[in-house]
Amino acid sequence: MKDIANPGLTEQESADIAEMHKIIRGSNISPEGQEFVLRVQERETRRAAIDTLSGLYNTRVLHAGLSGSYEGAERRSRQEGYAIACIDIDDFNNINNTYGHPVGDEIISLLGGMIMAITRHDDIPTRAGGDEFVILMPKTAYKGALKVGERIREDMIYRSFNLTAEKRGKLLEDGATDADVARLARLERVTVSCGVAYTSSPMGVQDLYGKADEVLYAAKAAGKNRVLGIEI
Repeated sequence: MKDIANPGLTEQESADIAEMHKIIRGSNISPEGQEFVLRVQERETRRAAIDTLSGLYNTRVLHAGLSGSYEGAERRSRQEGYAIACIDIDDFNNINNTYGHPVGDEIISLLGGMIMAITRHDDIPTRAGGDEFVILMPKTAYKGALKVGERIREDMIYRSFNLTAEKRGKLLEDGATDADVARLARLERVTVSCGVAYTSSPMGVQDLYGKADEVLYAAKAAGKNRVLGIEI
């Protein structure tokens, strides 16, 4: 089972870490040494749950989140349920082919930072792989989930791709050519499509994810650069 307090870990993994903490604190290592060892261990545990390119949780965390179920809102307001947003960068393969993969990586990193800034503490923002992102949003309302998707879509359109000298240097270090960087400077905008599925009834989270993915493809088919949603 997933540890709710640590979405990148199972309950057993969290228990193992807690036991190791006890062992370290009971050892002959100095208090300063104990704190150092624990900080290193916790940092490495977090790294195992993070997608390094986007800065969001990785597929391991996503799969752990999807393995659960939503039990409904019997003791809560009917306005509070569970929502999942699937987000996909429009025409990403064309962007990679036209501007180069380092530019595509830069866009993924930028979108990851935007998603992290917009989501709440209780949300679980993840990169599902490639150019697809999934946000698990417990304790949320349908309109609130749609607003999250719409804000990400709008922010992506108006986000400037103005290149600083530092960013230009990093792109070149990562394998971009001068021509790639010049093309990125001319890139006018990047858009995303988003599908949101919401429920306030008992439902498997994996099933809800499937509905969100279907709505995402409907948004793509409807012309891209839009947010569509469904209440279940």
